Amino acid sequence: MPETRDMGPFFAHTVNLTPEAPLVHRAPTDEIEPPYRRSNSVIIKFWPGKGIVLGRWRHTWRNESDALYTALQGYGNALSTDDIRDHAHRFDEGLDDALLT
Repeated sequence: MPETRDMGPFFAHTVNLTPEAPLVHRAPTDEIEPPYRRSNSVIIKFWPGKGIVLGRWRHTWRNESDALYTALQGYGNALSTDDIRDHAHRFDEGLDDALLT
């Protein structure tokens, strides 16, 4: 997650954009760390490939699994929480194997 500049309930951060991205558009921003807030942000393209995201945090009372699931949906991934847990388990096993060799 990009580092946000918080100003009370408002925030801003930079974002990489495709060349085809519109000059101004809206997109959701989801925190994947506590307190798991959400925003329907405005993205302004300032130069090719770069933009700034402006938004206002809203509390959602979600837990970590819900926040991660929502954030992954934003990237077009159709994953279930079981898929996420399974992948994390396989990653931990691979890490253990790598440390032993």
